[in-house]
Parts: sequence; structure tokens; C-alpha cells
Amino acid sequence: MDAPDGIVSESEEFDDVVVLGLTGELDLSTAPSLRERLLAIGEAGKSIVLDLAGVSFADSTTLGVFVAAHKRLAEHGRRLALANPAPGIRQILEITNLDGVIAVCGTRSDAIVQVRKPWADAGG
Repeated sequence: MDAPDGIVSESEEFDDVVVLGLTGELDLSTAPSLRERLLAIGEAGKSIVLDLAGVSFADSTTLGVFVAAHKRLAEHGRRLALANPAPGIRQILEITNLDGVIAVCGTRSDAIVQVRKPWADAGG
């Protein structure tokens, strides 16, 4: 996996999962590079965990990136999970009902477990 850059503060790769630690503000200016990165990981056949612990802001463009990545990964039998969102970001995910579509977990390890579940067992 590439060295961390921009909003990606760290990248950790396992056999079937890539974990990206994100930082800063996720908005219109960062969405294109995040989308590109997520699609490339999905094309490599990996599920993705986005650790949002370092994210201070996420706008609707970013939510669209999450949804697009979720759909693309699902087409390939893979998953996306979000970990460690700040309370304000978690609230946005709840208000938009994205937490009912994409798994939102309190810890990185819980998110990794979630993306590895078989489709019938995973909720979200």
C-alpha cells in the first residue's frame, strides 16, 4: 500500500482488509483523492476499514464517497466499515441513516471483525 498522504495518516494492510486512518477535514477538496484511494483498494479485492478518530469534520460530499465505496465493494463481495467516529460525525451518520447501511463501530478491531463477516451475518 502507498505511504500515507494528505488525509490518510496511516495505512495498514492485512490479507483481506485495508485499514486507513484518516485525519483532518473530509470535504469537497479531499473527496476526489479519498474516492480514488478507496476504489483502488476495492479493485484489489480488499475490504476497507476507515478509522475516523482523527477526523474533525465530514461533509455531504464525503458521505457520498462512503456510499459509493460501499456499493462498489459490495459488488465485489467486500465491505466497508467506519471506526471511531467523533460524536458529531456519528450523529450525522445516524441522522442520514448511513449507520443502517454502512457498519459504524466504536473500535478499529470491531470494524475489522465486521468487514470479515459473511454477508448473511453482517448487519449493515
